[in-house]
Amino acid sequence: MGAVRLRKELWKENENGDEFYVVTVAYSSETYTGDLTMDATESIHLAFFHPNELPTPLVKSHEKILKEFLAWG
Repeated sequence: MGAVRLRKELWKENENGDEFYVVTVAYSSETYTGDLTMDATESIHLAFFHPNELPTPLVKSHEKILKEFLAWG
């Protein structure tokens, strides 16, 4: 199951003038096979978390989307 949310309040502009939407994709799965792989130029950590054991603090927009996703799913 997956959900993608795109909202006006998630439009951002960087100091250099670049404009973008923050896009958060949430997935739910009962099983997973394979190895997690991460691009170290894009991320500093990659892991699975149970919804009741999410790291803190969360980015507010991510927290809102996760709460909606968990209520929906």
